[in-house]
This record gives sequence, C-alpha cells and structure tokens, in this order.
Amino acid sequence: DTLPKNRFAIKHLSRRQWFFWGAAVLIVIYFLTNLPRLFGQPNLIITNPTARIFAVFEDKILLTGHLDQRDKLTVNEKEVFVSKNGEFSQEYPLQPGLNKIEFKAKRFLGKEITDIKEIIYQPLSEIKR
Repeated sequence: DTLPKNRFAIKHLSRRQWFFWGAAVLIVIYFLTNLPRLFGQPNLIITNPTARIFAVFEDKILLTGHLDQRDKLTVNEKEVFVSKNGEFSQEYPLQPGLNKIEFKAKRFLGKEITDIKEIIYQPLSEIKR
C-alpha cells in the first residue's frame, strides 16, 4: 500500500509531453505566420494585354504576367505553367472578331480570382476592303 499523493504538489512533465507541447506550439506559430500565404488571395498581375478591351491585327497574342509559383493559373480552363520566378508566358491563337480570355488564379487553400480580357482581332485583309 502507498500513501495518497499530495494533490497540491507541482507535477512534472515527461519528455514525451514536453516534445508534444513544443511541436504543437511550433505548428501553431507556423500557421499564424503563414496564414495569408496559405488562405489569402493570389496576386495575379497581367502585363500583356494591359487593357480590359484590346484590339489587334495579328492572329496570335502573347499572354504574359506574374503570379506566385505556388498558385495555379488557368487561361480559358487550360492550365498555364508558372516559372520559379513567378512569370508566365503563353501564346494564344485568336479568332476573327471578339475573343474572351479568362484568367483564373487559385491559391491551394485560399481564394480564386478571375480577370477577363476581351481582345478584338480584325485581320488586315478585312481592313483593306
């Protein structure tokens, strides 16, 4: 038989408990410091075309811009490669008339943003008539 323990005595944590609580604190600090990067809105910068409505006389246009490499980018539902420095470049074929190009950037656990550009392609052969 043993005597009952003193309920007012300070209880010491074992090594396993210290490790568990230390890891839990580090995980909480990591998530708090990276909350905007994980759950925030992507920063999509489109450098070409710059205007929302744009007119061209060539049948192709080079779409360029900047996005964080961890975010996913699609142009008209087709995924576009983003380089390590965050830049993307995609040649896009145009049809005569109005072409809608929809840029969608999505963060892994965060929000999705959409930017729509309208490009009017008028072939030079139609202008000369």
